[in-house]
Amino acid sequence: MGERQYKLTVFCTAYNHEPYIAEALESFVRQRTDFPFQVLVNDDCSTDGTAAIIRSYAEKYPEIIKPIIQERNLFSKGLAALYQEAFYCRTQSPYVAFCEADDCWCDDTKLQQQVAWLDAHPDYSACAHNTKLMYCDGSLPDAPLIPGNAGNRDIGFETVIQGMSKSFHTS
Repeated sequence: MGERQYKLTVFCTAYNHEPYIAEALESFVRQRTDFPFQVLVNDDCSTDGTAAIIRSYAEKYPEIIKPIIQERNLFSKGLAALYQEAFYCRTQSPYVAFCEADDCWCDDTKLQQQVAWLDAHPDYSACAHNTKLMYCDGSLPDAPLIPGNAGNRDIGFETVIQGMSKSFHTS
C-alpha cells in the first residue's frame, strides 16, 4: 500500500515552546474535515520538553501528527532553509496551512472552511482570516490583529509584500 494522499499539510514550527505546544497540537487534532490532512511539526533543537510533547502526540495520533526532530538548528540557516529542509520536501498536498507552536486554532472547522472556499474559488491562491491576539501576561487586552471590521476582502500582492502583519498572521 502506498503513502497516504493528504489534501492539506499543516506546517508547525517549534522551538522551546513547551508551555504552548500541547494547546497547538490539540487544536490541530480537533479539526473536523471531510478530507485527510497531516501536521508536520518541526522541533528545531529545543532545549526544553517540546520534542517529548510532540512525540507523545505523534504516538497518540499517528495518522495526523508527523514529528520532525532536528539534530541541528535549521532556523540559524535562515527561515527559507528551515521551510525547505523541514517542510517543502516532505509534502505533495495541494494545500498547506501554517501555525507556529505558540499559536492555536479556536475553530474546529477552520481547515474545512478554508479548503472548501479555495476549492470553490480556484482563481485564488490563498485565503486567510483575522487573528485574535491574546496577551497571556495581561499586559494588553485581547484584540484582533487587523483592527476594525474589514470583513471579507481581497488582499493585493502590494499589501502582502509589505509584511504579513498588514494582511494576515501565520496562524
